[in-house]
Amino acid sequence: FYDFAKEYMAWAKTNKKPSTYLRELSTMRNLNEEFEAKNIQEITTWQIEKYKAKRKEELKPASVNRALALLKHMYSKAIEWGKVKESPVKKVKLLKGEVKRMRFLMPEEIQRLLSKCADRLRPIVTVLLHTGMRKGELEGLLWEQVNLEQGIITLTDTKNHERADIPINETVKAILRTMDKNGCRRYPKLT
Repeated sequence: FYDFAKEYMAWAKTNKKPSTYLRELSTMRNLNEEFEAKNIQEITTWQIEKYKAKRKEELKPASVNRALALLKHMYSKAIEWGKVKESPVKKVKLLKGEVKRMRFLMPEEIQRLLSKCADRLRPIVTVLLHTGMRKGELEGLLWEQVNLEQGIITLTDTKNHERADIPINETVKAILRTMDKNGCRRYPKLT
């Protein structure tokens, strides 16, 4: 397992986003503690179920599920690369997480948030609030992805690795036009 985990992480370093790779590196350390001495072909569904039960006592369901998802993907690659014939993780079900109520900021909360922002951050936070974009998506935004005439921002690499077209309203257009006049080639970084 340990040797294959090293191969998998070398592949992940090249093929995944740096933030995903670093998160998975941390998760892999824990998986290695559990499975490193075992032969990857001999790990059983029952051993993985025991690991899941043990981790459930220590972590939130979402964290346990991330470890299981990593293990599932590792075994998918192991099958693809001819290291194993089948995955023992295939029949392991993810834990049910707690369903959280979705909450939106109320207008007075938005005003309070914006009033606390430094002048240079206020336009950035305003764009995030109006578009629902993630910080990383905004940090990587290029002008080629912005179409002010059609009112669309096109993200080519979202969290789910899919393309997304985000409609933009007049507030966002005005902020982007101001930035364009200032000669920005890239949206300013959130720091």
